[in-house]
Amino acid sequence: MWSRCKPVHIASAAPDRSMPSDGEGAWWKGSMKNCGIKPPPVASYEEIPKLYTEDKMNGYTYERPWGGSGSPYRLADFLLYKHNAWAPIFAFQCDSKVSQSGTISCSVGINITDVDKSGPGSITLSDIDFGTNLETWWFGAMLVDSSNRIVRKLANVKPGVSLEMPARGLTLGQYYDVYPFLCMNKIDSIYDLDSVNLFLPVMNCSPGRVKYVSEEEAGGLVINLNAEYVTHPMTGLNTAVKWELKLKATNGNMTLRNNWISLRFITSDVTDPFQAGEQQKSLGDKDLTLDNPVVISGQFDLMNFLQEYYVYVTLSNGKYTKKAYPLALNPNP
Repeated sequence: MWSRCKPVHIASAAPDRSMPSDGEGAWWKGSMKNCGIKPPPVASYEEIPKLYTEDKMNGYTYERPWGGSGSPYRLADFLLYKHNAWAPIFAFQCDSKVSQSGTISCSVGINITDVDKSGPGSITLSDIDFGTNLETWWFGAMLVDSSNRIVRKLANVKPGVSLEMPARGLTLGQYYDVYPFLCMNKIDSIYDLDSVNLFLPVMNCSPGRVKYVSEEEAGGLVINLNAEYVTHPMTGLNTAVKWELKLKATNGNMTLRNNWISLRFITSDVTDPFQAGEQQKSLGDKDLTLDNPVVISGQFDLMNFLQEYYVYVTLSNGKYTKKAYPLALNPNP
């Protein structure tokens, strides 16, 4: 389903199969320019939680040609079919607990290995056109309480960028389900009034869950982790991952010992042994004073340019952890 090259709706028995370098006009997009992928748009964000399914398809379907002159079957459409194609978004993660002084970090992992649109590969967000291509939509998340009431929502970053939702004002001890979504128009603040918009669930993902806790239960520490790929301007390949870690003590001075940051393949669990191409660096001991942020930054040079990665931080002998998917930056803005 997520392969670019596969049967799609085109009203021609022999379409032009040239592969333009930017993907525009490519036959594999089909006449609807959606690569045969039918998304499940809704006008109300309240419908989003109902669209999430156990198989993680979340309402997305593949529209096959139906036959006849308007949409003929063509065996040649299977040429260059990618059997192990990835969905444009391969994971969603959010914080598992948060205190009033923190924010709920939410992010999705974006498939960016198939940057060359002149050949076969996996569909990316920019390949799917729904009014505008999905790469231009906004990434957001909503909190749903135990009564299935949506208590807040926010969509003010692009897919791949970490969304930071303010936590202050939630109910202490309450668990909230966190549903990611895409929307055509930006929701800049949790206080924005509802306006005309179009919403989509995120494909290939399940909702997360976060608990609103006291500063003591949160460990008195706010952690923000961001990462981005460094992309070669000529080849379009990712050559490094830059990262920035921000730490703030919220419940008194503290010292963090045995602190590490790791670069892992997205197919690796945090508990798996390290593989060739994965990396780990010591952050040393960190002394934090109340409400004075400490910022640490660095870079991992990649050994495998065609892999997808995530960055994982463990602090104070594993007491605190944080995970982030690198953002893909445009090498030719």
